[in-house]
Amino acid sequence: MRVIRGVLALIALVVGLIGVPTALVLLGGSPVPHPLTWEGVRRTLFSPDDGSAVLGMIAVVAWLAWLVFTLSVVTEAVELASRNRIQLRLPGLGGSQRLASGLIISVLALVSLPQHGHADQVGTPRVETSGPEGPASRHGPEVAQRKAAHQPAPPSNAARQQDAPGSIRHLVKRGDDLWSLAEHYYGDGPQWRKIAAANADVLTGGPDRLVPGWKLLVPGPHTAAPELPAAVTVHKGDTLSSIAASVYGDADKWPTLYAANRAHIEHPDEVEPGLRIQVPADSEHVGHEATGRTQKRDQSGTATVRRGSAQDDASGAGEQSSKRSTAPSPEPSRPVPSTVGPSSGASISAAPGSAPSKAVPSPAEATSTVPSPAEATSALPGPAEPPSTVPSTGAPERTVPDSTTPRSPLPTEESLDSTTVAGLAAVGGLLAAGVISTLAHRRRIQLQSRPVGRRILHPGAAGQAVESSLGKKQRPISLRTLDLATRAVAAHCRNTAMPVPSLQMARVADDQIELIMDEVVAQAPVGFTVIGTCWRLDPDDADYLRSIPGVGEVPRPYPSLVSLGQDGSGAQRLVNLESVGLISLSSRDPEVVEAALIALAVELSSSAWAEEMVVTLVGTGTDLPDALGRHDVTCCDSVDDLLERLERRAAVQRQHDPKGQVGQHRVDPDLADSWVPEVVLVNKVLTADQGLRLLELTTSAPRVPIAAVVAGDLPGAPWWIDLDGTDAAGTAGAAGTAGAGTPGATAILHPIGLPVSPQLIRQPAADALVDLLACTGSADTDPAPWWHAATESPPDGTRVAGVRYLSAREDPRPGPNNTNTAIDIQRGRGTGMERTGGDASASHGPVLLLLGPIDLVGAAGPVPPRAARQCLEYCGWLLEHPGTTAQAMMSALLVAEGTRRSNMSRLRTWLGSGPDGEPYLPDAYTGRIALQPTVSSDWIQLRILTAAGILNTSTQALRTALHLVRGAPLADAAPGQWHWAEELRTDMISAVRDIGVELTSRALVDHDIDLARWAAARALVAAPGDELLMRARISTEHQAGNRSEVERLTLQLAAHARFLGVDLDPDTVVLLQQMMEGQVRARLA
Repeated sequence: MRVIRGVLALIALVVGLIGVPTALVLLGGSPVPHPLTWEGVRRTLFSPDDGSAVLGMIAVVAWLAWLVFTLSVVTEAVELASRNRIQLRLPGLGGSQRLASGLIISVLALVSLPQHGHADQVGTPRVETSGPEGPASRHGPEVAQRKAAHQPAPPSNAARQQDAPGSIRHLVKRGDDLWSLAEHYYGDGPQWRKIAAANADVLTGGPDRLVPGWKLLVPGPHTAAPELPAAVTVHKGDTLSSIAASVYGDADKWPTLYAANRAHIEHPDEVEPGLRIQVPADSEHVGHEATGRTQKRDQSGTATVRRGSAQDDASGAGEQSSKRSTAPSPEPSRPVPSTVGPSSGASISAAPGSAPSKAVPSPAEATSTVPSPAEATSALPGPAEPPSTVPSTGAPERTVPDSTTPRSPLPTEESLDSTTVAGLAAVGGLLAAGVISTLAHRRRIQLQSRPVGRRILHPGAAGQAVESSLGKKQRPISLRTLDLATRAVAAHCRNTAMPVPSLQMARVADDQIELIMDEVVAQAPVGFTVIGTCWRLDPDDADYLRSIPGVGEVPRPYPSLVSLGQDGSGAQRLVNLESVGLISLSSRDPEVVEAALIALAVELSSSAWAEEMVVTLVGTGTDLPDALGRHDVTCCDSVDDLLERLERRAAVQRQHDPKGQVGQHRVDPDLADSWVPEVVLVNKVLTADQGLRLLELTTSAPRVPIAAVVAGDLPGAPWWIDLDGTDAAGTAGAAGTAGAGTPGATAILHPIGLPVSPQLIRQPAADALVDLLACTGSADTDPAPWWHAATESPPDGTRVAGVRYLSAREDPRPGPNNTNTAIDIQRGRGTGMERTGGDASASHGPVLLLLGPIDLVGAAGPVPPRAARQCLEYCGWLLEHPGTTAQAMMSALLVAEGTRRSNMSRLRTWLGSGPDGEPYLPDAYTGRIALQPTVSSDWIQLRILTAAGILNTSTQALRTALHLVRGAPLADAAPGQWHWAEELRTDMISAVRDIGVELTSRALVDHDIDLARWAAARALVAAPGDELLMRARISTEHQAGNRSEVERLTLQLAAHARFLGVDLDPDTVVLLQQMMEGQVRARLA
């Protein structure tokens, strides 16, 4: 049959390409028309037709059809010849291109016909049925039917046979072809014949016809690879190169690890301690043991990979030894998953807590499959977990200690911080961006209300570690784009009087956002591409959304949108809780369920749309409402009381909206407040009656804006998440990933069978995050060290900003032997600063500029060609942490040892050496890293200028300090950079503001309007909109008699307070009444 099909395709190509034009030339003449004249056209149009005109038109249409067919054949031939590297899509020619592609592939199949011997090497497919006791049946027949609708049936009886060892099943998706599948699985397109031979009973329509939903058997390679650990845990000092050397025996194989873990490794030089790295099979690592790798297996079947000690730091910090995690072998009763790549062989399943790996799919999967070739380059494992305390279902996880590394008797602060950060390993970029944005907003409020001479509270070491980790993970651009996309939907619906479509899920990747609706809605806002129920938005089209009228004012239509985790491609998967109504979470480990609920609570309460919904917590995260201090995030102890309140609300809403048009009410600004959704997160065991009442509330028609996420298996729940990663038949490993069946490693979203790496916030990271939120929301303050006198004065002769510090024993006044002018640094005392000339950056060594855009001046070496900004960050950290160690530096900056060494070398070269030949960054032969004392920063200079306390510092010294300010501190630091410096940044803002307020006050007393204006304006550059500085500006303009400017500044101050959502200080209100109305309004005492 295949030979006949190929011969017929060849005949069709010859006839279409050669026969048709030959016949047209013989029957209709040359296709090149005769020279056209106006007279000829007129005669043809107005003379009686003898049939020649019609025949001519038919000939023209035939030539055009031949041209379209020829172009289609050429484009498809180019694609096949380039192995799909060159893809040509001609508008309107999709049908003809598919026809041409089928003919060409049929001819190629005739030329390279597969031998029957290949088919003999392929085993029969595996039985893919769901047991009667699986989770699908326990949720009722309606849910089971809905789930079955999402699972395409196999096209032939081959799916009822048993797969051969090493083979896998591939779910065909749109755009797949045998050539690309062979390139993906074998790295060689011509081997598509092997896949075709293995699926002869499936490909009955020819090798060119692949129907989405088919499950093709992909034969495995014939050479088994040596066993590799499925995952390893990153320890301090580890790099991708060192891990590759341990597991592959070749450090140059690190790109293989990077490609398989790109969802959690932003840069190959930066891997976080505690992260679990998936180890895919390597095509070249076959048939022999890796050099330099020691792999042992104990009696329990646990594979242990150990590496030697790391090389010494360039600074001589000493050798470091680390241990590699272990991965338990599968239980004997469970099938061992096969490796996808060309090195398929026996593989080791992931350890408890390990992240899933797309490189280790299970042949027993029923609802989840291997990613298609289009997704292969981005198919990534889920978030890695810290060394888990979750009990294992298989062999216990053990780590062989390195005999060369002494054990610490007690956990150090660094190890505690690493443990805290490890609890955030499964956090996604959207949650991190929401938390970081919330922290920044709360700190702005703290700085706005901070009294002069006081310092806002700062978190402890654990809180700083959590904030640094979230700062590295955040994806603020994706969050803002998603917010803009949902607002655009609401604005479009309100402008066109179109019903708001019901959103079920969303997929947010770095290069694309998809909104998945409950049903097909063809009319989407400009910028979206509609594909079935999916509205797709590319980053280049996001700007179109801003042109929609009212997009910045309309309420969000989907405020209960929240992340569940990451899919195999690394994209965030979100679900609209209001649309699905009720979701139950189940796992063998209660701690995993609690970690998932805490992650949901944190994201819901910190997202960009958090203020447009109500979150109620029951039995979980009860400290979160107090830490946030918001009215719309509360906790409840009694489930019955909560249900009673929700039932009353639902009854009223159903009475006012019997048709369930909640979306339309939400985009109406007059009705939006009454239809705010409420999300309930329950971590208590519900009684049967409570479960039925909750189901009635969230799923009965007409729907009301109430949703719930419940811990435990709730019968009848329309949606449920299995956090143990089991499929509908209860089979572990259905996600097709290593670690499936391990609590928290992989989750399956039912009833659609979507595998995700769940988003979790584990302890102690959860407690540290709550403390961090509480700290940033506190109104308490501490005495500021820059306001009062310092305990120690700077050494005599210290030069700062062109002046030299003098003690009271020296006479700074001009004299016969002292012609320089002196500046008193302390009011009423004999201490002063002697002018030596120069500008703010005058110094005998390099100066790091932090009070504005970050820069380094005075360095003796050349600027590094790469990673210059990272070197600036390293320099700043060393200035603030002198005498540190390499381990502390890695922990604080969240960088790998290789990255740290490279950047330290670049920084050492950039700084260069001083006049005495000594490098400004010496080698740390003692293990302690410190810059030379001659290396300084403008922030250090400002602190020396105000060493006596701002209140006691002379006016001239305060002016000199303000001259150092060039903008907001760390003005050009990108998100994710300088994440450790939040305390430093807020201290710099606070000190500059206090200097501005004090200097303006002194200038007003001296009636120096110019100095007062300059001081307040200069300080406002560092602290925009600060209330006390705006008061100083208003007082200055009032004293100058500039009433119009007073009115403008007053309105600006009131608007800024409304933007922050805070009240003006009572003293500010009194001042404004005096300035605007001439007196304070009367009030009772």
